[in-house]
Amino acid sequence: MRQILKVISIICVVLIFCIGMLFFTEIAFRLFINKVPTGYLIDTELFTYQQYVVSSFPPDLILGKTKNVLESYFSKDECVDLGGAKARFNSYGFRSPEFKNLPPKKKNEFRIIITGGSVATSWAVGESCTLDKQLYERLKLRHPEVNFKIFNLAGAAWISFQELIAIQLFGINIDPDLVIALDGFNDIQHAYHMPINLSYSNGHIVNAFNRYKDWISAGPQQLFRDLKFIAYLKSFLTTRKYRKPSQTSDQSKRPKYPKTAFKPEPGKLASELQSLPVDLNVIKARTDFDPYNRQAVENYLKNITCMARSLDSIDSTLIVALQPTLFLKNPLSEQEKINLYKYYEPEVNFCVQGYIRMIEGLEKLSRKEKNVIFCDLSRVFEGDNSTLIGDNVHTHKVGYGIIAERLTNVISDYISSK
Repeated sequence: MRQILKVISIICVVLIFCIGMLFFTEIAFRLFINKVPTGYLIDTELFTYQQYVVSSFPPDLILGKTKNVLESYFSKDECVDLGGAKARFNSYGFRSPEFKNLPPKKKNEFRIIITGGSVATSWAVGESCTLDKQLYERLKLRHPEVNFKIFNLAGAAWISFQELIAIQLFGINIDPDLVIALDGFNDIQHAYHMPINLSYSNGHIVNAFNRYKDWISAGPQQLFRDLKFIAYLKSFLTTRKYRKPSQTSDQSKRPKYPKTAFKPEPGKLASELQSLPVDLNVIKARTDFDPYNRQAVENYLKNITCMARSLDSIDSTLIVALQPTLFLKNPLSEQEKINLYKYYEPEVNFCVQGYIRMIEGLEKLSRKEKNVIFCDLSRVFEGDNSTLIGDNVHTHKVGYGIIAERLTNVISDYISSK
């Protein structure tokens, strides 16, 4: 009998020890490995905040030899300007010439505003190669008699409602002849990750807060029900061959995703990419993302409509330029294929369906609103098999040159029609 009790006691001690180790392993994992992504919270260093949710870069910053965290994000190549600056930001923190206390327009002066997200700010591109710079150079060649002034009201990760607010806060006072909204991608891609109309940094701050809240409120039962380190270990073991940079776009070596979205809401929209180039007709007919996908697009179109009507009040024209994306580029370079399959495959179908609807909606809007011109740049890199997009949307000097050329044609036609 004593022997049996001894064995039972040992088993109980071992069991308690194992449960305790499991408990403390989970705590240690959450504390030191599966941390809240504080990288998203460095906005206080990266950006300053104007009224509402409009964020901009630090005011009066000149990148080149500073210790600012932004130094690592911008070009160090031939695109550095003659003064040695990689990027310059005005007193409001925009990558733009100064527009505080702007004087009235002079004779033959033609003012243009560019707004949008990081692509519209020429993210990671040096000062002498930005979209603004290349657009200005092309316009001056076409119309040397016109005194062009280009201002930038764009912000990293912005979606259309932030552009709308920026136009209201600053754009109206600039008195632009034209406003170019180079956007669309962030509205639909951010909707894949977070609720509609939630700004990027705000969305991640909410996610981080929820993780801290769950951590604090979780008891032992919940911790064991949701063993994150076990899930992480399982994921690591089953996908370890994908963790190192792949040198092939072989579809047989891709992680598996469901063929249809689990649920039409953020976090449950992943789906397998069936083919490249994407089949627009098949993706257009999908219903697994609805009604959420339609809502995201409708929200974008409402913001653009409000922007157009605001500008109409000052007799200004809006050019809506639906920006290029890796998801619609054809053909893709080998490196672009690797990037797409490795990082972005699960969101392609949702985003492409949004783009299809945006194109249809913007075409209707341009017919309805007298001061709206729709310029579809979603496939502006069509036929170029070089690597023009480094991630899912950002391009470089050559890519901006292609975009600037297309926009120059549209603006030139507009000027000639006046």
